[in-house]
Amino acid sequence: MDAAASRIEPKQFNLNTVKGLFALLLVHTIGPQTIIILPGLVQGYVEQLGYSEQDAGFLASVETWGMFLATFAMMALISRVDWRKLIAASLVAMIGANAASIFADNVAVLYVLRFIAGIGGGAIVAVSYAMIGLTLRKNRNFGWALFFVLLYGAIVFPAMPIVYARFGIDGAFFFFAAFAVCGLPIVRGLPGHGRLVSEGDPDAVELPVTLKSMAVVTMVLYFIGQIGVWSYFYRFGIRYGMSEQAVGSALSISQFFGIAGALSVVVFSQFVRKDIALFLGIGISTISIAFLFGTHAFLAFVIISGVYQFVWNMTHPYLLGALATFDPSGRVIVYGTAMQFLGVAVGPAIAAVLVTEASLDNVLWLGIITMIASIACILPPVITEQRLSKQKIGAS
Repeated sequence: MDAAASRIEPKQFNLNTVKGLFALLLVHTIGPQTIIILPGLVQGYVEQLGYSEQDAGFLASVETWGMFLATFAMMALISRVDWRKLIAASLVAMIGANAASIFADNVAVLYVLRFIAGIGGGAIVAVSYAMIGLTLRKNRNFGWALFFVLLYGAIVFPAMPIVYARFGIDGAFFFFAAFAVCGLPIVRGLPGHGRLVSEGDPDAVELPVTLKSMAVVTMVLYFIGQIGVWSYFYRFGIRYGMSEQAVGSALSISQFFGIAGALSVVVFSQFVRKDIALFLGIGISTISIAFLFGTHAFLAFVIISGVYQFVWNMTHPYLLGALATFDPSGRVIVYGTAMQFLGVAVGPAIAAVLVTEASLDNVLWLGIITMIASIACILPPVITEQRLSKQKIGAS
């Protein structure tokens, strides 16, 4: 009986088919659904619920903290739990938390509910990445995963002002719950487990602990700055005097720039050195953040948002690719991914502390400082790795 089951399992849960991959990508998109449109959600907390910009930032942060804690825990649990049951339970948690958010009558209750939603989303993201890693064409499928997440943002961003106008923020919470419901019927098409093998990267080199630590710290710094500034992008547009619809449209357009940034890595990564790509990507991010100072018209805001998204989605794959080559065992990229989620969780909270009633400039300074620190932390290990790789090739 057991032998028969083991023969059926690969056919029943073949993630390389169109049906299997679609199910996986849909579930993956559901996991971070609120994080992708975080600026719009922060706007809803402020305009629809009447919370201060600081409280709104903390609400955004508590949800990302839930995602971080779930992802961090999954580093140890991923090979010990039934994936189907975990995804189903996570979807139910997201459905319940979002539905209950409609009836939350104070900010304390909402904190708890958003934290639960974050835990569910984080678990889904972690298991989805593990599943994508088991597919035959990993790079292409990770690209598809990023594409669908960005496409989701491009569709939902401009719809949010319309939803807010007709249904208030309750309409957004209802949508989040309904979207999670869509994942329940397809969970049965996903594998219940997988054999996780860490063979390492044969082309990786062993870097000193100090350089590895600098690379891991880079992920925290980079995502504190990126998500901290991103969570207030909607508010920047409003403070420039634009309508909610105009800001939503601008941020929707920026999602297509993000798609282009991700695709640029697929097309040009073999022709560009990592150190140059990272220096340009993080450097241009710094410049785009600096351009948010002052007041801008709609077109300028669209361009700034678009450049910000392009270089963000261009830089991220290069960061992950760099971390994967810093030790043969692959441990650095595991720790780096966990630190990425820590940065995503901490970023909005730090930005919220820095917000004042008169200005959001301190949020921009946060972004600029963390971007500069990221460059300082990532270039030494990348340059050292490239030098050692050349020596390794020369020796062979």
